[in-house]
Amino acid sequence: MTELKKPILSVELATHLGLKHQGSAESITKVSAISDQSSGALVFATKIVSAPKQHISYITSSNLIPTEANMTVMLSNNPRLDFIRAVDYLIERKHLSVKSYEKGIDRSVRIHPTAVVEPGCMILENSVIGAGAVVKQGSRIGKNCIIGENAIIGADGFGFERDKNGNPIHFTHLCGVWIGDYVYVGASSIISRGALWDTKIADHTKINAQVLVGHNVKIGRASYLHAGVVASGGCIIGEQCWIGTNSTVLEKIVIGDNTTIGSGAVVNKDCKAQSVFVGNPIRFLRNAK
Repeated sequence: MTELKKPILSVELATHLGLKHQGSAESITKVSAISDQSSGALVFATKIVSAPKQHISYITSSNLIPTEANMTVMLSNNPRLDFIRAVDYLIERKHLSVKSYEKGIDRSVRIHPTAVVEPGCMILENSVIGAGAVVKQGSRIGKNCIIGENAIIGADGFGFERDKNGNPIHFTHLCGVWIGDYVYVGASSIISRGALWDTKIADHTKINAQVLVGHNVKIGRASYLHAGVVASGGCIIGEQCWIGTNSTVLEKIVIGDNTTIGSGAVVNKDCKAQSVFVGNPIRFLRNAK
C-alpha cells in the first residue's frame, strides 16, 4: 500500500482514464492490492468482488460487481491495464511517487568503490556492499548484511500488461526492498522491488549466487536459497526453509516453515510446513525430521 501525497476524487481519475464512473465520488488517498485494501484505497479487481468495502474505489468490469453491492467503481474492459494507467497518471500529476528513504547510510557501512548506491536508500550498521553491486532507491538493508559482487537490490520486477494494440505496458513498481539483519546476498543475485508492497527478506536469511527474487516476494527468517533459485513474484517462503539449487518457485506459491525443496524442483503448488518436496512438478517425499 502506498499513500498519496495529496488526494484525488475518483470521478476526476475516471474522467482522465475515459472510464464510466458509478457510485459515490470517493477521495482516493492510497493505492493498494485488493488483498490489502482499506478506506480511501484505489484497487483493481479481476476476480469476483464478494465482499466490497465502503470508501474503496474499484477499477473493475461490470460483470464482477455483485448486484446487491453499493460500490464506487470505474468500469473497465481491462482493470489491470487501467490501474497501471491510473498509477502513471498519479505519478505524472505528483500525487504519488515511488518509495524513497530519507535516512541514508551509516558511517560504518563499507561500500566498494565500483558499487552504486542510489539516493533514497537506507543501509544500517556494519553492512558491506561488494564490487559492482547496485542498490536502488527505496531499498532498506539492515545491520551486518553482505551484498555480494554485482548483486542488484531493488530492480524493477517483470510486470507488464498489453494495451489495446498488444504492446506491453510496464506496471510501475511503487514500493521497495526491505532486508533484515545478518542477511547474505550472493554474487550476481537480483532482488526485485515490490509493486504494491515491499519485497521482504527477514533476518539471517542466506541467498546464494545468481538467485532471482521477484517482486512482492516474502522470505522468512533464517532460510537458505541456494544458487540459481528463482522465487517468482508474490511467492511466500517461510522461516528456516531450504530451497535447493536451480529450483523454481512459481508465482504466489506459499511454502510453509521448516520445509525443504529439493534441487531442480519446480514448485507449482503450496507446500505444507515441516515437509520435504522434490521433483518437477513437485511431489511430497516425507515429513522433515
